[in-house]
Amino acid sequence: LYAFFLWISGHTHPQTALFLSFLLSSFNGFWTQKIFVFATHNNWKKEYIKCLFGWGISYLLNVILLDILLYFNWDPYSAQILALILVTINSYIMLKYIAFQPITKGEQK
Repeated sequence: LYAFFLWISGHTHPQTALFLSFLLSSFNGFWTQKIFVFATHNNWKKEYIKCLFGWGISYLLNVILLDILLYFNWDPYSAQILALILVTINSYIMLKYIAFQPITKGEQK
């Protein structure tokens, strides 16, 4: 999605492309990660709020990394590839330990 939005902007708005790609990917990202990656059966509303928190941190990390790499004249595609690797690792850790926790004793579904 990032590459698509960057391409349609004429390669002039990498941060806009990043924002739009994060926004659109979050719609299906929650359910695919909840069902296929972490396989939880917890309250989806609580998990979604926690996901938004984790994604917010990941997004800010991505914005900072992309800005730094663009400052050093990296190609916007290459810069996002490197940033994406680091952000993906951060996102997985955030979601595993914050958003998609196993149900604890006494917690309602």
